[in-house]
Amino acid sequence: METRFVIINNVLEIEYRLSNILLLILRILKDNTYTLSHKTSSLSAKNKIDLLFDLSELDKIEYEQFKTIIEIRNQFAHNLRCEAFLNLKEMNSDLTNKLLKYFKNDILDEEEKYLNLFLQLFNACKKKLEKLLESYLAGLFLEPKKYIAYNIVEDIDIIIEDAQKLWYEKSGDSIENNYSVQGFILSLRSAIATKNVQLQKIVSNNRGIVFDKKSDINKLKEEFKILDEFISTQNLHGENSQEDINNIPLA
Repeated sequence: METRFVIINNVLEIEYRLSNILLLILRILKDNTYTLSHKTSSLSAKNKIDLLFDLSELDKIEYEQFKTIIEIRNQFAHNLRCEAFLNLKEMNSDLTNKLLKYFKNDILDEEEKYLNLFLQLFNACKKKLEKLLESYLAGLFLEPKKYIAYNIVEDIDIIIEDAQKLWYEKSGDSIENNYSVQGFILSLRSAIATKNVQLQKIVSNNRGIVFDKKSDINKLKEEFKILDEFISTQNLHGENSQEDINNIPLA
């Protein structure tokens, strides 16, 4: 019974992590869902790893490993006679042979050997899911930046006009006399148009960069670190000057 408990409990953790990753991928930010919670309508663990494989998040070896750990769990959960790995070996030697194929150890006791191999498989699957979760969490924090960047580009003409008006108000100069500002604005618009063409070419050659919902967790941590360091040096009681605010480091 102890072996059965260890297997079922560990694979429940794998299923929980699978659901969380798919929720992030699909950007479903609510607690209860019909397909990724604990309802009878929820996707099976096999369905979840199939989805990750179709999304190219699992290679063939990883997919087979996840499938193996789920199949082992099913035997222990649904087969009354399967109480130990020696029982599993008698009933389905393909599964115990897969454990021997993926991992190694020098344990002489056969039951303990298979349990150790199973735990190695569990840790490998868990580590893979932890890396995926980190990447998709980082990608989730990137979404607001994409929204802001998109709307800035969409409204660039309005932003330029507002900046132009602010410049004239502060300088006291007239629109007709300030040719340097007009020249800068024309150059800025030209540079934006050039950059837009460059980005369009990149996107047409690699659409994956547009639809990728992951990001680098280390880059995200570094951005938060920079922001935290800035905040720690400022007055936290709402008395920051406009100059302080303008000096906030942007990624």
